[in-house]
Amino acid sequence: MNVRPPSLLEFLTAVRRVVRRRELAAAALHGAALLMALAVIAAGLAGWTLRGNLAAAGWLAGAAVTLLALFGRAWRRILALTGTPHRTALTIAQFRGALTRRPREASPFLRSDGSLRREILGATELLLAGPGGHLGSQDLAAAYVRQVEWSLAEARPELAAPPANLRVPALATALLALLGAVLAGYPEFARGLELALAAEDGRPPAPPEPVWSALSLTLRYPEYSARVPRQLINPSGAVRALAGTETEVELETRKPASAVHVILSYDQGPLPEPPAPERIDLSQETDGKWRGRFVVRGAGSWHVVVTPEGEEPARSAPAPLEIEADEPPEIELLPLPRSQSAPSELDSVELRFKARDDFGIASAVLVFEGGDGQPVRLDAGAPPPRARTWQHRYAWDLSTLPVEDRGRLTYWIEVRDNDPGLGLVPLADPPGKVARSAKLTLQIRDQETEHAENLADLAALRDSAVDLLARRMLTEEPGLSRADDQAPAEDGDPARRMTGMRELLAASGGLLSAISTAIDALSVDTLAPPRDVAVLVGVHKRLMELHRRESAEHEELPPGAEDERPDAAARTLGKLLATNRLQLTQLEDEVIRLDDLVDNELLAQIEQLVARLQTSQQKLVDLLERLKAGDESVHGEVDQLQQRIREDLRRLSEARAKLDKELGQEFLNTDAFEAMAEQLRQQDVGEQLRQGNVDGALDRARGVLDELRQLRSGVQDRMASGPGAAMTPEERARMELMREISRIQDEETGLRGESRSLHEQWRKQAGTRPLDQATAQQAAKQAAAIGKALDGINDARLGRDGRRALEDAREQLQRVAAETQASEPKALAAAEAARSAAQALERAVAGAGDDSQERRQLGPLRERGDALRKLLEGPLPAPTEGLDEAAQARFDALAQKQQGLRARAGQVLEGPNARHLPDPGKQAMRGAISEMESSSGALGERRGGPAIERQSGALGGLQRALDSLRDSSSAPQTTPDPDEVSTETERDRSLRDELMEAMKERAPEGFRGSVERYYEELLR
Repeated sequence: MNVRPPSLLEFLTAVRRVVRRRELAAAALHGAALLMALAVIAAGLAGWTLRGNLAAAGWLAGAAVTLLALFGRAWRRILALTGTPHRTALTIAQFRGALTRRPREASPFLRSDGSLRREILGATELLLAGPGGHLGSQDLAAAYVRQVEWSLAEARPELAAPPANLRVPALATALLALLGAVLAGYPEFARGLELALAAEDGRPPAPPEPVWSALSLTLRYPEYSARVPRQLINPSGAVRALAGTETEVELETRKPASAVHVILSYDQGPLPEPPAPERIDLSQETDGKWRGRFVVRGAGSWHVVVTPEGEEPARSAPAPLEIEADEPPEIELLPLPRSQSAPSELDSVELRFKARDDFGIASAVLVFEGGDGQPVRLDAGAPPPRARTWQHRYAWDLSTLPVEDRGRLTYWIEVRDNDPGLGLVPLADPPGKVARSAKLTLQIRDQETEHAENLADLAALRDSAVDLLARRMLTEEPGLSRADDQAPAEDGDPARRMTGMRELLAASGGLLSAISTAIDALSVDTLAPPRDVAVLVGVHKRLMELHRRESAEHEELPPGAEDERPDAAARTLGKLLATNRLQLTQLEDEVIRLDDLVDNELLAQIEQLVARLQTSQQKLVDLLERLKAGDESVHGEVDQLQQRIREDLRRLSEARAKLDKELGQEFLNTDAFEAMAEQLRQQDVGEQLRQGNVDGALDRARGVLDELRQLRSGVQDRMASGPGAAMTPEERARMELMREISRIQDEETGLRGESRSLHEQWRKQAGTRPLDQATAQQAAKQAAAIGKALDGINDARLGRDGRRALEDAREQLQRVAAETQASEPKALAAAEAARSAAQALERAVAGAGDDSQERRQLGPLRERGDALRKLLEGPLPAPTEGLDEAAQARFDALAQKQQGLRARAGQVLEGPNARHLPDPGKQAMRGAISEMESSSGALGERRGGPAIERQSGALGGLQRALDSLRDSSSAPQTTPDPDEVSTETERDRSLRDELMEAMKERAPEGFRGSVERYYEELLR
C-alpha cells in the first residue's frame, strides 16, 4: 500500500506548531519562576514595612510587566524561528539531531539526518522560488522536492524543531518554592505573606492628632533604688520604669479644656484577673498647665483624655508602659578551710560569703538544719545601706547550738534584696526577693557527749575492779561462797581451788583489757586532763606486773593435771594464794585511786558545766543589751541560747545526781543548785521579750548571772577544800591563778555592761545629730578614694589577720559611703563606720610585713582613714554634752573601778604564782592590762564608745590567758598521794577483816539475798 508522503509545506507547518508550543511553555515556566521570586520579595517587604497593600500592588504590577515581557519575547522568538516556511526550514537546518525515532533505511539520495536537514532547506528554497525562480531544470527541481518529501515520510516534526530549555526555569521554580517554605517559618515573613495575600496595611493606625502641645514626665524612682529623678520631654515611645516609680505629669493642651485625665491600663500577666484601669485626674494650675501624678505598678499602656470646652473628649494614642526588671540577688558561700572542716561543739567557725544585687542587699541569714530537719535561722549581719555588692564574714558560735542540733549539720546563707514589692504581682516571700546559696555540710564533734560516755565507762571500770576485789577476798575464805543448803566442801580440794584461781586470772585479764580501752579513750578526750590518763597508766602497769606473775605460776600446772600431780598442785596453789594476797593489797589501793578518779572527773564535769552555764548566761546578757540598744537581729540567737542553757542545765542535773550517788548529797550545796536551777527555769526571756519587757528580761538575766558566779566559786572552793582533797603546790597555784583571772574577767564584764548603759545615753542624743551636706560629700569622696586605693593592694601577700582586716576596712568604707550619701545623713552612724574602718586599717598595717610594699601602701591609707574618722567625729556632740552630774559621777566611779581591776591584773602578772602562767598567757595579760589602762583613760574623758572597745579587748586578753592555763595544765585534781592512799588502804583492811568475820555467820532464813547485797554495797 502506497502512502502519500506529507508535502514539504505541511511538514514545515507542523514544525512551526511544535516550536510555538515549546516557546510558550518555556515562557510560562520562566514566568512562574519570576512570579514566585516577586512573591518572596513582596512578602519580605511586607513583613518589614507591614505595607501588605503596597506589596500586593507591586506584585501585580511586576507580574503583569513580567508576563508581557516574557510572552512578547516568546512571540518574537517564534517569529524569528518559524515566521515563514523558509525561516522554519532554516531553523531545521541549523540544529542537529535525529529526525525519526527509529533508524531510517538507507536512501540513495539522503545519507544522514544532518544532510536531510540541509536538503529540507534546499527543497524549501526550490519550492518557494517557483517556476523561473532558478536557472536549473524545473522538472529536476520538482523531482528533488518530491524525493525530499518521500524522505520525510518517517520524520517527526517535534524532532525537527529546536529543543526547548525548560530545565533552568523548572530548577529555579523549585528552589524558590523551597526558599519560600523555609522563610515561612519566620514570623515576620509569614506575617508579610499574610498581609500581601490580603492586600492589607499592617501598620498600626496612625495616631490621632496630639491632644497636647507640650508634655513632660518626671520619673521619681523608688527610694530603695537610689536613682536620681529622670525627666522625659514629649515622649514618643515606651516609658520604662521600676515598679513603684512615681510619675509626675505636666501637660499643655492644644485647646482650652475643661478636664484632663490619664488612663492606666495594666496587662494581666500572671495575675488571675486583669487589673481594673486606673484614672488619674489632672488639675489645672495658675500657669495654665495641667499637672498630676501616678505610680507605675505594672506593664501595660497609658493615654491622655482631654475634654475641650464644648467638644467631645479626645484621647491620645496609647503609649506602652514597660517594667524594668529587678532581678533576685546572687549569693556565693565559700567552703570552710580544711582547718575548720570538723570542729567541736565548743568552737567557732568563720563563714565567708559574697552577695550581689541590682539595687541593694537588705539582710543575710544563716540557716541550718539538724537531725530533725527543722530549719533554724540566725542573723548573719547587716549589710551597708543600699550595698549592691557585699563581702562578709560571720563568726558562727557552735557552743550556742542545742544538743540535738549537733552532729551533722546542713547549712546555707539566705540573702534578701531591698525590693519592697511595689508592683501588681506580689512577691513570693516578702519582704524582698530571696536567694539561697549552695547547701554545705558541717560535721560537729560533740566532745561533751564523748566525755560523759568516757566517765560512765570509767565508773563501770571502777565497779568491775570492786567486783574483782570482792571475789579475791572470798577466795581467802572459800566457805563464805557456798550456799547455806550445800554440804561443806573440803577446803583442800585442789581441783575446786585451782578452777577458782583460773577464773580469777581470767577476770584480772578482762579488767586489764578494760583499763587499756579506757586509757585509749581518755587519751583522745580533750576534756579529760592528762593526769587522769597518767593515773590509769600507773594502775594498768602495777596490775599488769602482778597479772604476769600469776600467769607464770599458772603455767606450772596445766589445766587437768591436778589429779595426776597432787604434790605439784599443792605447791602451785600455795604460790597462787600468796600472789592473791598481793593482788588483794594492790587492788585495794587501785580501787581507791579509781574511785577518786571517778569522783574528781564528776566534780570537774560539774565545774565545767557550771562554767558553761555562766558563759552562756553572759552571752545572753550581752545579746539582751544589744537588743535594748535597738539591735533586733539577735532574736534568733537569744532563742538558740535559751535552748542551749536548758540542755546544759539538764546535763548538770544528771552529773549532780551521779555525784550524789558517789559522795552523798552533803558534799555539794544541794540547795544552792536547786535554787539556781529553779531561777534558770523561771528565766523565760522569750515570754518577756514577746511582751516587750526588754528591761525586765535583762535584769532577770543579770541576777541569774550573779547567782551562777557565786555557785561556780562555791564549787571551786569545795573542790579545793573538800574531804580527801590533796593538791600539789603547783596545782593549787594554777587553780588560784584561774580563779583570780576569772573573777577579774567577771568584774570586767560587769564594768563593760555599766559603760554600755552610760554610752547609750550619749548615743541617743548623738543619734539625732544630722551631718551637713558639705561634710557628707567630702567624706563620701574620701571613703571612695580610700576604697579604690585598697582595691589596688595585693592582699595575697598579707597574713590571714591582714586579709581579714582589709576586708573589714572595705566593708566599713562602703558603709561610710552609704551613710554619707543618704538623703538625711546621720553623723553618728557615719562616724562609727569611719572609726571601725580606721581600726581595720590599723590591723591591716600590723598584718603586713615590716619591709613589704603592701605596708608602704597601707601606711598612708591608715593616715587617711584616721583623717576621715576625725572629719566625721567633728559634728558629734562632746562626750559630756547631755550628761547630768550623776552620770558624770558614774563615769568617774567606773574609771576608778577600771584602775582597780588593772592593778589586780598587774598583781596577778607580778605575783609569785605568775611563774606557772605560760608565755602566751603572760602576753595576753599584758595586752589586757594595756587595754584596761586605755579604758580607764577613756572613761575619765567620758568617752563611752572607745572605753567599751578597750574593755572588749581586755576581756579577750583575759580569756586567752585562761585558755593558755587550761591548755598547759590539767584541771585541779584531788587524787591522794601514795602515802595517803596507803593510810586509806589500812583503814579499809581493818574494815575488811570485820566484814570477813561477820560474813562467816549464817544468814537467817529468807534473808540471805538481802545480806549478800548489803555486804556487796559495803565493799563498794
